[in-house]
Amino acid sequence: MLCSIAPASSSSRARAEPPWPLVDSCGGAPVPNAPALVDGATELLTCRVKGFYPFPESEGGGGLARWLFRDTHQAVAVRSRRRSPVACESSSLLMDFMTRGGAAHPVWWSEPVQWHVLLGGGIDGEVRLRASGSAVPAGSKLAAVRDFAAAYDERPLSLYSGNCRVFCARVRREVARLNNADLSRPARQAAEAAADARLALSLLHAGALPALYPAVALALCWEGLLGGGGS
Repeated sequence: MLCSIAPASSSSRARAEPPWPLVDSCGGAPVPNAPALVDGATELLTCRVKGFYPFPESEGGGGLARWLFRDTHQAVAVRSRRRSPVACESSSLLMDFMTRGGAAHPVWWSEPVQWHVLLGGGIDGEVRLRASGSAVPAGSKLAAVRDFAAAYDERPLSLYSGNCRVFCARVRREVARLNNADLSRPARQAAEAAADARLALSLLHAGALPALYPAVALALCWEGLLGGGGS
């Protein structure tokens, strides 16, 4: 279920209000080689990934824990700048992939579910989305990103292969694909190859980072067993 991101005071989810503005003016140069939308309008997408504290506010947590986990969860903001001979519009989507129901999901309080996730199992997730700025026109690149997020909403959430960082990496790849479509064929092929390489590195990082937690725990347990056997 694709859901809208609620205000920051909501107790049913982790903090999702971003500390950066989602909308600004359509400054800069015209978009080169961009196809016309309506009345000669062109469109360019930009995106930014931002990390923030992943746990529900009710969990509390000291200053050190909040600092250590400050970038654990990630959201992606995608901005569309559309130009026409008579107007300039800007729209933004803020999206993340989180446990379905936010803090109400059993993974936040059920130890068996937590072990299930730690061992690589999947749970119900949902894409949370918030639109800002002018309306998203049908047929635009930003509408295509929104449709991509809606389709992603059907996927399970898992710690290693389907986490929030994987979602952000795939959204960034989709944004690159949509922008690259405006390029000439040789330039598009080079840009697509570079985007694929960035996606592969991002997916590797997204899976390896959470794997550090059980790996460190196993290493400590192994060290304790070795130490106990030596005594």
